[in-house]
Amino acid sequence: MINMNKLLKWNAEFAKNVWLEITMQRLVAMPAIIFLIVMLIFVNSDNPYATLKYASVAGFVFLGILWGIKSASNSILDEYNEKTWDWQKMSIIGSWKLVIGKLFGSTIYNWYGALICLFLYLFTCLQDGTLGQGLPNALLLILSMVSLHGIIILMALQLIRKADGRAKIKSNRIFIVAFLLFSTMSNFLSFGIFGKMSMTNFIKWYGIAFDPILVSLITSIFYCTWIIAGLYRSMRAELQYSDKPTWWILFIISNFLFLFGFFIGNYGLSIKAVLMMSFALYFVQLIFLTYFLALTEPKDIVNFRTLQNSWVQKKWNTFLQNCPLWLITLPISFFFGFVLMILFTVFGKQEIASDFKSSMDFDATGMSVAFLIAMFGFIIRDLGVLLILSFSPKAKRANTAMFFYFLVIYMILPWLIGGGNDNFTAAFFPSPKSSMILMVAFPIAEAAVVLWFLLKRWKEIKREVMVA
Repeated sequence: MINMNKLLKWNAEFAKNVWLEITMQRLVAMPAIIFLIVMLIFVNSDNPYATLKYASVAGFVFLGILWGIKSASNSILDEYNEKTWDWQKMSIIGSWKLVIGKLFGSTIYNWYGALICLFLYLFTCLQDGTLGQGLPNALLLILSMVSLHGIIILMALQLIRKADGRAKIKSNRIFIVAFLLFSTMSNFLSFGIFGKMSMTNFIKWYGIAFDPILVSLITSIFYCTWIIAGLYRSMRAELQYSDKPTWWILFIISNFLFLFGFFIGNYGLSIKAVLMMSFALYFVQLIFLTYFLALTEPKDIVNFRTLQNSWVQKKWNTFLQNCPLWLITLPISFFFGFVLMILFTVFGKQEIASDFKSSMDFDATGMSVAFLIAMFGFIIRDLGVLLILSFSPKAKRANTAMFFYFLVIYMILPWLIGGGNDNFTAAFFPSPKSSMILMVAFPIAEAAVVLWFLLKRWKEIKREVMVA
């Protein structure tokens, strides 16, 4: 059996989870059930090794990933709901030990079953002579499991920060989001595991040809490392450490450099088109990331007052330590947008458009400086509305109201008022087919109005605080 004394000295949080998850009965039950399933396959299948290969991967997915998602989220939310999370944060356990304890300790039984299934998968690969492909696939499954569990714990921590401590948090919505993430990832996983990825089609990264399986592994390692780094930073925040968003800025820069390598030397594009395409796609990616963070991060009025005071007093360390990540990501995304406008202006619209159209069958004529300015305006408008809702007396329903706002402003009103008229549609979202003046005028005017109401609401809050 496990030496609990040594485990306690190494990591008390990990030892606690092992003690809760691992019992003699569970240790025996898991391999016994898997053995029975294997026996059924060999008795009833004409090609048992091929069937077992698929079944072992399915077992890894169910036991390790899907069931593990539930275990990982519950490891945080159960402690919060049972009012023991604050006691956990006041313990002497460090951030790294807390990360390891939650990420691997709470899912230790899932790892136990998943690794048995992984052994069976490698055994079937040995039987059919595909062990060389099976080993990297096994590593890909392990990295996917760690990454998804880490994302789920990050989401649980975000929910805890937004909660008021009175109502319990259910893990169902986290599980739904995690299932959607896994559904997206499953296509990526199936390429290598079930032989859908051709071993002869190499992928270039900065002009260097790599095997697709190797590219998948490198990509998984890159993002898995950053997920664990993000989890460590979030645990430090829970333990009341004050950190600058250096790790987040490094992730944004390294992610761009990593993705940029896949455009160089691919698709037959010139360097000008590569710059345009990479900056445009990353600009869009950062905008989506900004919206996601703005919706999920806490928008506490007290924190914004701290930001205002530290900005006025030029206490930059305090400002950066309290600045939400969406507020860090927004100017960076605007920077990419401005660089994109400069590239578009310098390189020439017709040259870029023809290069894209001939090489990628993609019409870039709608991309213009006015279109990007319109995007800037609508982004400021949307985030301003979100802050107004968050600063209202019913701030708890701000996200729900924001989703309703998105539905109305981007779908219902354009359909009711626009009626196919692009000039009216430009009042709700960037419309490259509208007139240039309206494309820019509408978002700037709407952003100015929203900012005026936001400033007005902020002054009202300051007066309320002074009166109180």
